[in-house]
Amino acid sequence: MLGQKCTVCKNQADKKCTCGVLYCSKKCQNKDWGTHKKICKVLRSEEGKIAKSIHYGRNSLIESVRSMQLSEDDKVNMVRNFGDYVDYDIGTPAASSAKTAKK
Repeated sequence: MLGQKCTVCKNQADKKCTCGVLYCSKKCQNKDWGTHKKICKVLRSEEGKIAKSIHYGRNSLIESVRSMQLSEDDKVNMVRNFGDYVDYDIGTPAASSAKTAKK
């Protein structure tokens, strides 16, 4: 988990909940439990796994785009277009209305 940060304190994380949320210690995990227990089961569901994949894919894209020799405006547009594409492709409510509007 090199380079990944604790959800609570932002220190180097070396522990992971079964749902994928990162912590640096049992103390931070316990501190977060009141909030985390509400989303833990959802994150472990199929929908949660898809959402995490999209989130991590977007973060990977952002890191890749940052290293490109492009203007800041081009970088922002590239990431924004990725988000629009994912919304359209998976059929989120925002994308559904966009599909309807295009017809």
